[in-house]
Amino acid sequence: MSATNSNAERTAAIKAADEQWWKGWWAADFSWEGLAKHDWQGWSVTPEKKLVETVDAPDGSRQASLQDYYRWDWTTKRLRGDKAMATAKLLDDTPGQPRFHILHVPERWQDGSESWKTDATDDRWASVETELLALIQAARPCDVIADGPGKGGIEGADRRTQLAGAQLRNLPRPPASPPQTLEIGPESDEAQRPGQSGAWHLNATRTRWLAHLDGQGAVFGSPADFSSAQFSGGNTNFQDAQFSGGDADFRKAQFSGGDADFGNAQFSGGHANFINAQFSGGYADFKDAQFSGGDADFRKAQFSGGTAYFIHLQFSGGNADFTDAQFSGGHGDFHNAQFEHAVSFRTAVFHNVANFSRSRFPAGSADRNRAFVGVRFKEPVMFAKVEHLPFSAFDDALLEKGIVLTAEAPRESEFRRSLRDVRLALNAKMRALFWQDQLRRWLPGQNRSEWHDFYGALEGGCRVLKQAMKAAGDSQREQQFYRYELIARRKRPSNKVFWDGDSPVSIFEKGLSWIYGLTAGYGASIARPLFVAAAASLVFAAIFSVWARGVSGDPVDIASLWPSVRDGTLWQFIPQSLSDGRFAAASEFALQNLLRPFGVWLPGFPGSEAGWAMDFKANTGPAGWNWVRIVASIQSFFSIVMLFLSALALRRKFQIS
Repeated sequence: MSATNSNAERTAAIKAADEQWWKGWWAADFSWEGLAKHDWQGWSVTPEKKLVETVDAPDGSRQASLQDYYRWDWTTKRLRGDKAMATAKLLDDTPGQPRFHILHVPERWQDGSESWKTDATDDRWASVETELLALIQAARPCDVIADGPGKGGIEGADRRTQLAGAQLRNLPRPPASPPQTLEIGPESDEAQRPGQSGAWHLNATRTRWLAHLDGQGAVFGSPADFSSAQFSGGNTNFQDAQFSGGDADFRKAQFSGGDADFGNAQFSGGHANFINAQFSGGYADFKDAQFSGGDADFRKAQFSGGTAYFIHLQFSGGNADFTDAQFSGGHGDFHNAQFEHAVSFRTAVFHNVANFSRSRFPAGSADRNRAFVGVRFKEPVMFAKVEHLPFSAFDDALLEKGIVLTAEAPRESEFRRSLRDVRLALNAKMRALFWQDQLRRWLPGQNRSEWHDFYGALEGGCRVLKQAMKAAGDSQREQQFYRYELIARRKRPSNKVFWDGDSPVSIFEKGLSWIYGLTAGYGASIARPLFVAAAASLVFAAIFSVWARGVSGDPVDIASLWPSVRDGTLWQFIPQSLSDGRFAAASEFALQNLLRPFGVWLPGFPGSEAGWAMDFKANTGPAGWNWVRIVASIQSFFSIVMLFLSALALRRKFQIS
C-alpha cells in the first residue's frame, strides 16, 4: 500500500468518524429547547425560582436542567427569562434554524451550511469568551466517591462548569485567586469558592473544539469529562496537566485536528478512561505520564494518526488495558513503560514496530499472563533490555515479523523467576481459600483449572517465542525456549488427583519429560547424555557381574553390607565384592555393548567368551545367556538414545545442517 493511499484512507476515516459524531450531537439535541431535557445532576429549582443543591431543596422543588444552569444570573442570583437572555446576547436566533445558546451554536447547521462560528474574527466570539469565563469562575469542586465501584466519580451535586455539547475555540484559564464568591446556592465554607486554586472543574462531554486547545499545566480539581469530545481544530495540549480531582473521561473522544499531547500528565484522582478514543489527527504523546489514581483503560482505542508514545509511562494506580487497541498510524512506543498492575493488550493490532524495550511488567504472574493474547504484531516487536522477559504474556500472540531481544536473553534466571512467580501466585490462592474454608472444594474442583491457566500461559508464551526464533533461524534460542516450554508443560496437573477434567498432559508424558530433562537438559547439553551413557555402562557392568556371581553359586555377601554402612567402610566393601575379576570383564562387555549396539546377538562378540560369561553359560545354558542378551539390548537401546541426544545438541549448537 502506498503512502498516498494510506493518507487517503486515513482522511476518509476521519471524515466518516466526524459525520458519525455530528449524528450523535444532533440526536442529543443541544438546542435551547433541548437543554431543558438534560438534567443537571444534584440540583433543583425551588418554588421561589432559586437554584439549590437537591439535598437542600424544600418541598415543591423540581429537577433542574442545563437550561436552568444557563439561565442563572451569577450576579443577581435569579433565573433569567428568554428576553433577558436575548438582551444579554446569550441566545442565537439565526433565521431558519433552531434557537441556541451562544456556547452551543454549531459550527455548521444540520443542512450543511456554515454558521458564524466558522469565522474566528466574528464579534460574537467576545460574548462567548465572557460567558465562558463567568461559568468557569462560578464552578466549585465536586464531592468525589473515594472507594468502591464508582470510585473517582461525582457524589451528589455536579458543581462543575457545564459545557456539554458546546462548540468552542478556546477555554479561558480560571483565576488563581478569584475576587469574590459567586456561589449558586446558600453561602458556604471556603472549600466552595469558585475556580479554587486556578483549577478547572469541567463537564465537557460532546464538546467540539474548533481551534487548538491549550490545557498545558492545567489542574482539574473535579472529575474531568471530555467523553465524545471532538478535537478537530488543531493540536490538543494537556502536557503537564494534573487530573487530580477524580476520573479523567475521554471515552470516544476524537483527536482529529492534530497531535494529542498528554506528556508528563498526572492522572492521580481516579481512573483514566480512553475507551474507543480515536487519535487520528497526529501522534498521541503520553511520554512520562503517570496513571496513579486508578485504571488506565485504552480498550478499542485507535492510534491511526501517527506514533503512539508511551515512553517512561507509569501505570501504578491500577490495571492497564489496551484490549482491541489499533496502532496503525505509526509505532507503538512503550519504551521504559512501567506496568505495576494487571496489563492487557488482548486482540490489539500493531501495524508498525512496537517498542517495549526497557519496560517493566507486573511482578505478579496473574497480572501479566496472556497480556498479548490474540495481539497481532505486523512488524517486529522490540523487547530489548526489559527488566524481566514476561514469558507468559506472549501466549497466543502473533509475532508476524519476529521479536528483538537483548543478546543475552533469555536468561535462565528470568525463567526461574517466572516459575517462582507462578508458585507464589498459586500458593497465595491456596492460602486465601484455606482461610475461607474453601480449600477442600478448590483442590478437587474445576477451580483447579487455575493451575493449568498459570502454567499453560507460561508454556504457551514460550512456544510463541520458540516459533519466533525458529522463523528467525536462531536455533540456539529456539532450543532454549523449547526447553522452557517443556518444563512449564511438565508442571501442569496430569490426573484426576489434581485435575477434575481432561488434562492435556498425561502422567506418562510427564515421566518422559522428566527423564529427558534429567539426562539431556531438554536437548541443551552435549556432554550430559554421553556422561549418562557411560555411567549406565558401569551400572550394567555391575548388574552383569553380580548376576554372574549369583548364578555361579558364589553370591555377594549382602549380610556384610549393613556393617559396612554402619562402620563407614562401604567404600571398601564395594570394590572387595567386585574384585574377583568378573566386574572388569563385565565392564569390557558393557563398553563393547555401548560401542557396538546389539552386537551381542552376533557370534564372536568381544567379551562374550570371557570367564564370567563362560560361567554364566555353564550354569544357565543358552536360555540364561539369551536373557543376558536381552538386558544388553536394553543397554544398547538406552545408549543409542543418549548418543542421539548428544548428537542432536551438537547439531543445534553448531547449526550443522
